[in-house]
Amino acid sequence: EATFKELLQSLTQPGTAAATGPGILGLAYREGDQVKLNPARPVLQDLDQIPSPYRFGDAAELKNRIVYYESSRGCPYSCQYCLSSLEKSVRYFSLERVKKDLLGLMDQGAETIKFVDRTFNCHPARAREIFSFLIDNTPKMRPVRYHFEIGAALLDEATLQLLEQAPPGLFEFEIGVQSTNEATLAAVKRKADWHRLKPAVQRLAKPQNIHLHLDLIAGLPQETYSSFRRSFNAVFSL
Repeated sequence: EATFKELLQSLTQPGTAAATGPGILGLAYREGDQVKLNPARPVLQDLDQIPSPYRFGDAAELKNRIVYYESSRGCPYSCQYCLSSLEKSVRYFSLERVKKDLLGLMDQGAETIKFVDRTFNCHPARAREIFSFLIDNTPKMRPVRYHFEIGAALLDEATLQLLEQAPPGLFEFEIGVQSTNEATLAAVKRKADWHRLKPAVQRLAKPQNIHLHLDLIAGLPQETYSSFRRSFNAVFSL
C-alpha cells in the first residue's frame, strides 16, 4: 500500500513523473530496455495505519454480499506449495480495529464474511476472543455467516468448549489436511500432526453446529495413488 501510494503521489506531482522509479522502495520499473528493481520496502508492522476499505462508499453495496476480510497478514508456516510461505512473520490488526470493522460489516448487511487469514487460529487466545465477539454481537434477527481457514491441530480445550456453544450455521471452517502421508508432508515442509488433527475434527463435528470443509491436495511430491487414497479415506471417515 505504501509503495503504490508513493507512486500515485509522484505521478500526480507535475514534473516528477520521469524520476518516479528510483526513489520509491519496493518498486520495479523500466528504464529503456532494462527492468530496474528498487530495494524492497520493509513490511508494515502497524497494520492499523492502513485505512479500512469497508468504511467508504455506499453501505448498500455490501448488503447480502460475500466480503473477504483479513485480521492478520503473513503465516507462521513454510508450506512449499503456498505463496503465503514467502512472508515469514505474522502481523495483526489490533483487536479494537477488527471489532470495529466487523460491527460495521454487520450493520451494512454483509451475508457472509470470509476471513482470509492464512491460519486464523495460530494465536489461539486472539482467535478465541474474535469467536466470542462474533457469538455475542451477530444480530439474531439477521444472522451472518463467518468462514475461517483454521489449523485444527492448534485448537485447545478452551477454544473447543467455546465453539461447542456457537449457534448452528454461524461458523464455517476450512481445514487444510492436504495429505496424511508423512513423506509427502516432509517434502513440502508442512507441519501437520494427523494424530492431533483427527480428534479435534471429530470434536468439532459432534455438535453439528459448524460446517466443516476439509482440504486435500492431489499430486504433491512423494504422493502415490495408493497414499492419496489412504488420505482420502482417512478424511472421509471423519
